[in-house]
Amino acid sequence: MRRWSSLIFDNRQQTRLSLRIYNLLQQSNNTANNCMGQTISNMASGKSYPPPAVMGAESIMSNKAHGTSAVPVQANLRWNCDRKVADRICNFNRHYAEHSGYFDSVPDFLNEANDTPADAEITF
Repeated sequence: MRRWSSLIFDNRQQTRLSLRIYNLLQQSNNTANNCMGQTISNMASGKSYPPPAVMGAESIMSNKAHGTSAVPVQANLRWNCDRKVADRICNFNRHYAEHSGYFDSVPDFLNEANDTPADAEITF
């Protein structure tokens, strides 16, 4: 059995893991805004990022009924993640995600990570 603390990720793996977590949180938002399909060239900021990043209009983040969404995130998140934390990240946040080391407080995730063979993947 491997220990989570012994896992070492290179930058590419960290980026993939961060994108998977971000995508999972975005999927949990019941009212994803369809503006995400806009092309980078339409962005007012002029910033561009390599794929798989897709830039959206600033209006995506405008105030709605529940922060930047019409509703809170779904209930019963995988690994018993804290719904309030997920809701804050998805709907009331512009710059950062959860605090460093948050995953250490989610035993269901740590157990799955420990039980996953070294040559297997965890799908987010």
